[in-house]
Amino acid sequence: MSPSELCPDGSQWILTGTDVSARQVVDWFKADLSIDDIVVRRPSVHRDQLVSLLAALHDAASGTAVSSDDIPGALVVSDPRRRSGVPTFVGTRLPISTLFDHLAEGHSISVVVDDFEIDASVCARVLDAALSAAIQPTVPAMTAAE
Repeated sequence: MSPSELCPDGSQWILTGTDVSARQVVDWFKADLSIDDIVVRRPSVHRDQLVSLLAALHDAASGTAVSSDDIPGALVVSDPRRRSGVPTFVGTRLPISTLFDHLAEGHSISVVVDDFEIDASVCARVLDAALSAAIQPTVPAMTAAE
């Protein structure tokens, strides 16, 4: 994650210039809030910070994708036979970038769920696993157990 947007505070990452942790932001997204909802609730948080966090989470999620749908508990797969290896939600052709892009554009998870027929709990688990991978870059392949 960009050091200009986040600073370490013990075991969590805090958005620079705020008292808001990356964990709180992920939890707000999981609670179906949009970027605009978060900015209204927490005026110290800027939209650019949230977009930057989402980009870092997308990169972290992409970097931990497994290579096959056959791996038990897998959430994200990167298979060269499917969408030229673009990381997708397991069992679908839907790129995970769809989730992160829609959140960055100001949509909530429910929009992604409704528009792309993906389960909200899967989106939530991908966000959680991406945050874990971003904070601890050595996390192995992203699975539902995380």
